[in-house]
Amino acid sequence: MKNNQKNVLASRQGYEELYQLGYQTVELMVTDLLKFNEIGVSQVEVDELKQLTEVFGNRKFDEEFLLTQKLSTQEKEQLVDAMLAILYKLEMKLSLAFSETPMYIQAFGLGGIRKLSDVDVAKTARLMVSFQTGPFATALATCISEAELAELKEKNERFSAIETAQLASEKYRYMATQIRVAQANELYAYIRKIRNVGKKMWALTDIIRSNSYLMPKLRTGKSDGSDATNNDDFVVTNGETDNDENS
Repeated sequence: MKNNQKNVLASRQGYEELYQLGYQTVELMVTDLLKFNEIGVSQVEVDELKQLTEVFGNRKFDEEFLLTQKLSTQEKEQLVDAMLAILYKLEMKLSLAFSETPMYIQAFGLGGIRKLSDVDVAKTARLMVSFQTGPFATALATCISEAELAELKEKNERFSAIETAQLASEKYRYMATQIRVAQANELYAYIRKIRNVGKKMWALTDIIRSNSYLMPKLRTGKSDGSDATNNDDFVVTNGETDNDENS
């Protein structure tokens, strides 16, 4: 079964040009409305396309979620650096206090603290805080202060909260992106339909006006850019062309 669904490239430049193309098409329809009326296209279709374009242009929360993810990543990195600084200092103190019995360093894995991943740093910090009330709390108290433990706890809790929020943001962004792609496809299909009709509408009487309805050239898909066009933001599947006289 042939699938004629059109796909719009998920790039910010492509989305912006699709948005502009929508408004350009609305302007063409308004100018040629009397001519469109002769073939059954009225102000209703003009308003429909304008609404699709406006909704598409205003809905950019997928980008907002991306910004949230980036800011969250930056904050996580700062939190990890703060926890790492405390743990690294603790490693040095433990090395001095228990040089003959390095069991604490080995138990917590502090010997390789600088090589730990962000998640492992947070896990080690959480473990260290839990030992505050354990059987070895007294021994550790000589090497790490209550203030440092409180800071470790606060940074670690914030890290966990951000991780959860970031995961949720990734899911939100995925769903928002799918919605935006669907909107782009719907807008693209409407624009293509109107422009193909407008092109044919003037084909016999005004070739210049007819050409004003031509769709932008298509992306070739070549990575070297040898066949790239100056307006290559759209992809049509199944070998169809956007300016097909038979469509």
